Amino acid sequence: MSFQTPSWCNYFGGVGKCVKALFVILLLHNLFLSCTSYYIDSHPYRHKQVLGPKATYVVQWAVNWKENRITFQVSAETKGWIGFGLSRNGRMDGSDVVIGGVSSSGQPYFNDAHVKGNRSVQVDNQQDWKLLGAWERGKRTYLSFTRALDTCDLQDYPITNDRIVLIWAYGDTDQVQYHAKRRGSFPIYLLDPEIASETAHSHYRQIGPHSNTILVQRWALTSTIRLPERPTSVWCSIHQGPTLGTRHDIVGMGALLPTVVARRYVQQMMVYKCTTPQQTDSLTFFQPYANTTGEECYMNENRVLPLSFCRQLIYVWGTGGRPFYFPENVGIPIGESPNEYYLLETYYDNPKNRQNVEFEAGVEFIFSHRTKLFQASLLQIGYGQFGTFMVPPNSVMNIYGSCGSKCTSLMLPKDGANVVAATLHSHSLGRRIRLQHFRNGQELPWIIKDDNYDSEFQQMRLLRTQALVLPGDQFTTQCTFHSERNRTTLSGFSSADETCMAFVYISRRIPFFRCTSEYPAERLMAKYGISNFTWDTNWQERYVTDPKQMEGSWIGDVLDKGSQFARPMSPEQLQQELQYAPHLGSCPNINDMMANAQNQLFKTFTNSWNQQGQQPVATKTPYLSTTVTYPQNAKEFHETPYCPQFEKKPTEDYKPAPLSKQSFRNPIPITTLRNPNTGYPNPRENFPILENPDYPLHQSIMDTPPQIFPLAKPIANNPVQILSITTPPPKSLGPTPIVDFAFPPGAQIQNFFHNTHFSTGPSYRIPMVRNDATTSQSQSSLNFFDQLANLFLSPSQSNEAKRSSREVETSKNGVSFQNYISDLLKKRSS
Repeated sequence: MSFQTPSWCNYFGGVGKCVKALFVILLLHNLFLSCTSYYIDSHPYRHKQVLGPKATYVVQWAVNWKENRITFQVSAETKGWIGFGLSRNGRMDGSDVVIGGVSSSGQPYFNDAHVKGNRSVQVDNQQDWKLLGAWERGKRTYLSFTRALDTCDLQDYPITNDRIVLIWAYGDTDQVQYHAKRRGSFPIYLLDPEIASETAHSHYRQIGPHSNTILVQRWALTSTIRLPERPTSVWCSIHQGPTLGTRHDIVGMGALLPTVVARRYVQQMMVYKCTTPQQTDSLTFFQPYANTTGEECYMNENRVLPLSFCRQLIYVWGTGGRPFYFPENVGIPIGESPNEYYLLETYYDNPKNRQNVEFEAGVEFIFSHRTKLFQASLLQIGYGQFGTFMVPPNSVMNIYGSCGSKCTSLMLPKDGANVVAATLHSHSLGRRIRLQHFRNGQELPWIIKDDNYDSEFQQMRLLRTQALVLPGDQFTTQCTFHSERNRTTLSGFSSADETCMAFVYISRRIPFFRCTSEYPAERLMAKYGISNFTWDTNWQERYVTDPKQMEGSWIGDVLDKGSQFARPMSPEQLQQELQYAPHLGSCPNINDMMANAQNQLFKTFTNSWNQQGQQPVATKTPYLSTTVTYPQNAKEFHETPYCPQFEKKPTEDYKPAPLSKQSFRNPIPITTLRNPNTGYPNPRENFPILENPDYPLHQSIMDTPPQIFPLAKPIANNPVQILSITTPPPKSLGPTPIVDFAFPPGAQIQNFFHNTHFSTGPSYRIPMVRNDATTSQSQSSLNFFDQLANLFLSPSQSNEAKRSSREVETSKNGVSFQNYISDLLKKRSS
């Protein structure tokens, strides 16, 4: 094989003395060489990744942004050849590789090549990878080499902000041959400023550099579950946080999946911080739930867990995600109050409905007593979690979910905030995801994007350039799906369904966790002749309830077989409708959600298992309160291609390489990674712009913030009606608001709760009352649970209410509040 001798070796008197010189330079790694400075250790922007088992293969790299070059240093436990490469999908076919080493005579060898098929390595016509050094030390061989991020060579793979897969191999001798088990692949974002645990700032380390002072602590939040025998399950459990005494800040976090079984079945995890309702303490309120294994979060008509009080999102983990660390000046507070509680929401994937699968899974938080300058908030942006969209069979479809300007005007502080990190989320059909950013009629640079997305690698990514977001901005998550299935794929919770989300950390603490939009499900289903539908809570699939001729049919089956009641839309028509027609937006304030939930606590906590009414599973995302449209007239953002020859749309015939599964292909050509402005398909070329979409909206409901049920306040001697809707809006426009009442100090409230206002039908509702309101028994200044207990003693027992004020009436006997909740949750868990 041919080889190249680095020119700087001549400075030391030729190749023979080069190895000795390298050894000296490695010891004095801060020495600057004017002819070349390639030593990774001296570079401030350093990455390191162990690839082989027991560190048999290690790669380090650094990026020179001035020259748009990247330098690698690889080492392997061998005296033979070393191979290193860049691949789109982890396969050899189409990969860009280098092979090098040190021959038995001490001469380095090195070649820039590419792979055709699985084993046909062909030397590139243009040698763009440059060898900087090759040497042996002990049992290891080292290579250092560099190249431009994009060489403009079609035989080289471009290094962009997209996911890339490192492939590696080595052999025992200098004779390059099949490497058997000495090989592997590793997905990564090479250009991200990711902080690895061993190279993190000193305050992330377990022990201080000059003392035994513990600078960080760790807290594991885990849950053990016996997997339900169904394709998917979203399980919620409440856990007590660590007792710290004073505020600390979370600086890092990662998944705890200790077994192969856990890694196989856990698809996603989200952690929320809980907030205690007014007039009670967290230990009394949340501890009964923490004593249980939890329950199904959403597909549960008899849910007990108070999800509305646990909505401060602090962490999200997706399949393949690695530990994440905040920048040095950003953190999330923990330990601000004596008893803190957290909700763990885990998405389990069990497509084969396996039985008796039990394991533990959770997350680990790393926190420091050194509080940070900025407190982070985590926002979910994209298509609504309960919203409905579809990907037709054998098609490429773009789906858009937005956080509108009306929402950001409410959510963000006047001076704005910085997006410091983000992650993208879809299921197995996702091929490209971008988070678009609009302001004043112009599209700004994408906050985050991955044109080579793979759902098996969902990493929370630090942004190299933090994005300033301001009130009035709009964010749109754009997902490109490619389906080669012979059936329609619907949105949903299962890995066989699809979703379109981005999660972003911003550098300000705000009382919001979600900002999404969705095309109205009723309107979409009506186009296929479906008048109404609901969820099957066991299989977590939608089925038709009206018209009667389709009743009980899965919606996917109706879409695939067609309906006699409607003419189906083409994929192009569906794409146009889902992108440009107005969406319904949701950005609920956490405090408002808790206020609403607090009004409902009396009903929830005072009905037994047999008595409590069912809560229908949502068919659209709650708190839809505004309209959002895609800014189709905005001036589009275009990245400047590094290589001029790729400025125009590529015309070469290119067969996409498969991604994680053999049958799936990425429809986006590699050449568009060099110029993302030419992504396929482009809806603006395929569909006309809708100037005046025919989309009737109920303005008073859709364009105003959601109605809030206020807590009680002193306003009069008698109960006063706060909110009254005499003519309910149509069912398609959301739930009918229910009348609420407020009470002044000293109001007699006992008998009021047993009159006709609160005794009939599903509208039964008990409002929250002030701490200074009293019952007919003249018990003043009762807290929330005292009133809860007393108000629901039956009238016949009101004169002999001698039992504890923390007892409530069930279908049999009075039991303590904590035991009542614990027993109820145990029943529902079983």
